Amino acid sequence: NPTVSAVSSKEVFLNASGLAVVTTSELVSSSGDNCGVDVTLSQYVFSCADLSDPLVTLTAVDPSGNQATDSVVVNVTDVVDPMFDVVMPFTVALNSSGLITIVVSDVMENMTDNCLSVTPGLNVTLFSCMDVGSNVVMGSLVDGSGNEISKTTVVTVSDDENPTVSAVSSKEVFLNASGLAVV
Repeated sequence: NPTVSAVSSKEVFLNASGLAVVTTSELVSSSGDNCGVDVTLSQYVFSCADLSDPLVTLTAVDPSGNQATDSVVVNVTDVVDPMFDVVMPFTVALNSSGLITIVVSDVMENMTDNCLSVTPGLNVTLFSCMDVGSNVVMGSLVDGSGNEISKTTVVTVSDDENPTVSAVSSKEVFLNASGLAVV
């Protein structure tokens, strides 16, 4: 009967396309048979769907059809950072309440990752009168494996609202004995 022994462990790293490939020799520690042996794997190509560390079965078959198997857990790892483009600096105007909100798409575009699962975020989204002028805004993108990238742009906040004042139509005042009045 043939023999086959798997390596104790194997880690593979997904590439920018979200794929990794192993060869039989990477997973076989030893194999043999008195008449020769052919070893195959239950899985050669790994993708983002395999981040749960699949069990790969090695099967050794001799010319008579006798078989032996062993298995190894392949640790599939994604270390590729997601990517995005940050927009050029831009200006926003406060509304009549003295506030303005920006959203992710105002700052980040062309978000991609080799495993497609990303969570975007901004370090600030709400601006008020206290923020009039230039503000550095950081956009961050995190993928499902925890890989993160951040980039910044400048958001200039302007206050384009004219102030308003309302006067009373008339006010009667009385002078005191010194000829003064307080309004």
